[in-house]
Amino acid sequence: MKPTVIHISHLFKFYAGRRFTPFIAASIAIHTVLLCALPGPSEKNPRIKPETFQVDLIPPPSEISKKIIPTPLTKVPPQEKIKKVPVTKGSSKKIGSLKNDSPLQEEEATVTLFTDEHKDTKYSAYLAHLKQKIGSIWEYPVEAKEKHLQGELTLRFSLRPDGSLVDVKILEFSRHPVINQDTVRTIYAAAPFKPFPKEFTIARLNVLATFKYQIAAD
Repeated sequence: MKPTVIHISHLFKFYAGRRFTPFIAASIAIHTVLLCALPGPSEKNPRIKPETFQVDLIPPPSEISKKIIPTPLTKVPPQEKIKKVPVTKGSSKKIGSLKNDSPLQEEEATVTLFTDEHKDTKYSAYLAHLKQKIGSIWEYPVEAKEKHLQGELTLRFSLRPDGSLVDVKILEFSRHPVINQDTVRTIYAAAPFKPFPKEFTIARLNVLATFKYQIAAD
């Protein structure tokens, strides 16, 4: 509904030809000012302060990092020398000493996805790739947005040399199941990743990551 506007000219026309005192003129002027100063109709829904929904990767809690002691790198021993065996009659070949000179293979390694902790190691470039691919599809869950839920969780996911995902395990849960479920879903959706670089002499890479969901007012 639009506010009523009274023009002074209409009032003067109404009183044209009539006799009125200065008191009436002053009253008209005062009421006109008051009517113009009245506020318009108030909004039913007040304006909501804008908010930003943020997702961040942070270092795993120290207590978890201490508990998750990296699995000792198991070495695959080189093949033992084969002793010389006497040649039997009818055989024209001799069996000599055999030796496997291939480099030792490490079973697995455990690192954190927080790349600042590994920026000067052989894992830094590959971890940057993991972080970029996960971050490209990682979003704040719609249900968590609607309910204004916040939280963080720490998980571990394991990869094979070809970049395929072995499994995902939550080590420290958020209070909200929707955040837990959506984070695990994100890891599965981001896989598979690039194959391990040639300098990786491991059969499995375990990656620790802490995902944080928070709401910040603009």
